Amino acid sequence: RRAVAASPGDANARMAYADALDEASDRVGAALQRVLAEPHDDRHRLNYADAVEPSDPARAEFVRVQVELARWRASDDALSAAGVERHSSLYRREQAILRDAIDRGTTPVPGWTVFNAPGRVFFQGVGTVD
Repeated sequence: RRAVAASPGDANARMAYADALDEASDRVGAALQRVLAEPHDDRHRLNYADAVEPSDPARAEFVRVQVELARWRASDDALSAAGVERHSSLYRREQAILRDAIDRGTTPVPGWTVFNAPGRVFFQGVGTVD
């Protein structure tokens, strides 16, 4: 934990901290640290979505939609009719999640920052460790 606080950009320190959180049965915290350590790795994002699903299904769905949108952008199918329809569907779902959150006076994620991963939105300020 101190290593992450001293050097929040150190992926190895974050992964070690994630392992410690796993050992302490903090599945959500561990998944989040892995996302922050390797923001381009969708596996970590999807594991995070699985971890928060029981307590925050809207956040879990938002993360999954973001991952799927990012994958669509990189796919060979992106410009096909089916690909364009899929993108439209995902985009509409993403916007609906955001609208619902705004209507409730919240957001699916507190603050917004893109972590060097185009199309993937994640937390602002979680790089700090208490």
